[in-house]
Order: sequence, then structure tokens, then C-alpha cells
Amino acid sequence: MPKKKISANELLTDIRAGMDDAGLMEKYGISAKGILTVMNTLIWKGLMSPSELAERRSLAKTVFMPVLKCPACHEIHFSKQDKCPKCGHMLKNLNEKKSPFT
Repeated sequence: MPKKKISANELLTDIRAGMDDAGLMEKYGISAKGILTVMNTLIWKGLMSPSELAERRSLAKTVFMPVLKCPACHEIHFSKQDKCPKCGHMLKNLNEKKSPFT
């Protein structure tokens, strides 16, 4: 099955306008896994920052997307794991709320 072509500019416009995962899935005809793939691609191409994705988490009500960052090599991962597959350091979960006391 050929990959679906999605305009990065149009997708970014929708994301920045506040469209949630369900809206993106419907508009672009992609699955929850597809959402993860396009978000990962946007970050890898430098079109969207990991912090922008982490801030967007509050908008996503339909698909849980863990966002993990390695403090050593700065790789971003979207699947729940304890250690970075690239360098082996413990990953930091960007979805967790930070306590003002830590």
C-alpha cells in the first residue's frame, strides 16, 4: 500500500490552530499510529519542536502519545521505554507535570 502524501505546511497550520488528534485523523485519513509517525517526522525535519509537541499534549484527548527525551543524546522517542535505545541513558518523560518543588 503506498504511503499517503500529507502537506507538512497544512498539517502544521492545523496543529497550531489547535486541531486535536481526532480531527487530524479524520481530515488526513490517518490512524493513531499515523499521527505518531507524522509528529515524529515533523520533529526530525525540524518543522516542529519537541517542546511544541509537549505543549500540545493538553489538546490531544483521543490518542495517548508518550513523549520521552533522552537527557544525554537529546533523541525524542514516542514509545514508553525506560532507556534510550540509542545511548542507553534513562529517558525523561516530557508529559509528566513538573512539581514547583523539584
